[in-house]
Amino acid sequence: MPRHVSVLFVHGIGVDNPNYADGMIKAIKKRLKKLGAYAHCVPAYWGGIVRTRQQVFFESAQSAAGLADTKSRRLALQGLGDAAAYQKTQSRFDAPYYKIQECVRDTIKELDAGDDPSRPLIVIGHSLGCHILSSFIWDVNNIKQYTAEDLKNLDSKKDTPILRYHEKLASYSPFRKLETLAGIVTMGSNMPLFTFTFEKKDVTPITKARPGKSPAFPGRSLDATTAAKAQWLNYYSRNDLLGYPLRPLYALGEEEKILHDREVRSEGLLMSFAPSPINAFAAHTGYFRNGDVINGATGLIRDIITAGDGKAA
Repeated sequence: MPRHVSVLFVHGIGVDNPNYADGMIKAIKKRLKKLGAYAHCVPAYWGGIVRTRQQVFFESAQSAAGLADTKSRRLALQGLGDAAAYQKTQSRFDAPYYKIQECVRDTIKELDAGDDPSRPLIVIGHSLGCHILSSFIWDVNNIKQYTAEDLKNLDSKKDTPILRYHEKLASYSPFRKLETLAGIVTMGSNMPLFTFTFEKKDVTPITKARPGKSPAFPGRSLDATTAAKAQWLNYYSRNDLLGYPLRPLYALGEEEKILHDREVRSEGLLMSFAPSPINAFAAHTGYFRNGDVINGATGLIRDIITAGDGKAA
């Protein structure tokens, strides 16, 4: 009997519309309809957290210097501005990094099926949203596994919110603790650009864990059959200047099969021959409408829906 799944969407740079994923959601549900199963899809919208300050500055700059309001300038302003805002700072939980994570956390709460805490979760991210998802999943997995010694080493004043969140996680359902995370789709991922301040040996995917810890993905509360179907699909176009394959980032061996890089023409066949930066912009913004991406994401969701129940992994 097909079961239900929940799907979380997280957008990337330059998004001002909370309904950014409507088209992709409609296409996925249309393809799933014949299964008789339901995919509960909800998009997280975090753009408003950073957009106001960018807009105020840009209007001042236009007035002072007569700057033209073009798509290219807005892409640069929002792209660099969003990425710069999503950084951990000394102000900690007043920073956009934590406010954006809170937005994602609230959306997962909205997706939580109280009558079925074992419902599988699939996440779909685009652009900066891929990095947001990866860091969010990493943070939740680390915090929920803090030992008494880890907690003892935290700063009681500076890290009070972490201590409180650790306490909350203990009471959350497996779903909200991401322990039923069964699928990841990343589109136009710029995650490698956030890793260059680290040594290569310290760049670790969420499919692996620090010594003595469990990895974040696949979720450890999944049954064995579902865990075997768990996949991470990463879509990129060679014309997308902000989207990259991820296996080279982690130097994964051939035996590690869970992460798949898939090249697509997200800009469309005709646009792929257009000069850059026109085709680069079209490539980076085209994944939500690309048939190969939609079919791949639907296939992953279908596999998780039909995986069935088994013994805990």
